Parts: sequence; C-alpha cells; structure tokens
Amino acid sequence: RGLDPMGSGLVDVAIAPEILPFVTHLLDDSRGVRGRAFALFRHPVERFASMFYYLQTAHWEPTYSPHMANYTIMEWAKSPRAESNWLTSNLCGGVDGRQLTDAHLETAKDVLRRKFVVGLTSEMAESWRRFRSHFGWEESTNPDAESCMKTMTESGGGVNRNDRNRGIERGSAEWDAVASVNAFDVRLYEYTVELFRSGT
Repeated sequence: RGLDPMGSGLVDVAIAPEILPFVTHLLDDSRGVRGRAFALFRHPVERFASMFYYLQTAHWEPTYSPHMANYTIMEWAKSPRAESNWLTSNLCGGVDGRQLTDAHLETAKDVLRRKFVVGLTSEMAESWRRFRSHFGWEESTNPDAESCMKTMTESGGGVNRNDRNRGIERGSAEWDAVASVNAFDVRLYEYTVELFRSGT
C-alpha cells in the first residue's frame, strides 16, 4: 500500500495471496490502473468440502481446532464459523457473506467480467493456455518448467488428496446444505463458467 507498484509501470505480474487487498488496492479503477487479474475458479461446494477436510487435519494452521475433527460436513455447513459466500464477499469489499444481496452479486459479476481472465480448475490445461495467450507469455524452453506445468495442468499437482474429499456428491443432502450457505458463490461460479465458455 502507498507504493503503487502497478501504477508505476515497472511491474508485469503481481502475485497476491489474498483476493480482497488485490482487488481493493491493485485493480482500483479510480487510479487509472488498467491491470487485469488471472485466476482459477473452483465450484464453491467442492472448494468448501476440500477446505473442510483439510482443516480437520491441518494442525499447523492457526485456525485449527481439534474439535473440528469430529464434525460432519453437514454440521460444519450449519456452523457460524463456516465460510459463507467467500468469493462474492471479497469481490464486494469484504461484506459479510450472510448479508449479501442480489446487488452485491451483480457487483461481483461486473468485477469478474472487467478485471479477470477466468480459468476453471476443471479445465486446467485450457485455462493456462488462455492465460498465456492473453498476456503474451511464451512457452518456456526450460524442460523443468514445462514438466512442472504439465504436472499442474494434467496430474492435479498440489490438490487436496484426502480421499474423504470425494464423499460429497452432487445432489446429496450434504451438497445441498453447503450450496445453501454459499448460494451467491454458486450463482457467481455459474456466471464464471459462462465467461469461460464465451472466451471472455
């Protein structure tokens, strides 16, 4: 903050671990910065389930609670501690995910449409091809770099491999419960898929 790295014209690519500060400070239209973000999006129910199973065993995380190991995903979905509409909330400046309205959803859609080159975790290879094409990134001549890219796009490198993560099925009571507390994110994801399919 205050250094304006994007506005300086000296930065080609910036990596942000959190989306809210990135959108708020680096993609702010009022400063005349014409930067565009690229991001991979995952179905919010699948993301919620993956995070749930991860947090059950991630004792190294500051938010880890041993009590959570005994939760079912249904219980976690109903817990006030569970994330609700995380993406829509962050794209709207951190509004409480349980207090969102259709107006917030439309704002989030507008931010995605104008400021993001969207990719899907279900379409990794095609997503990275589009990122490279949009930003003019040439393929690396380094065989290690290309091997790493292949691992990430074809083999699912870095994903949560907890087998229990496969237990939530589309249309199940658990799926519906998670979708209910993330209804705006589900609708936003559907819009993201539309953007991806249209090549926007």
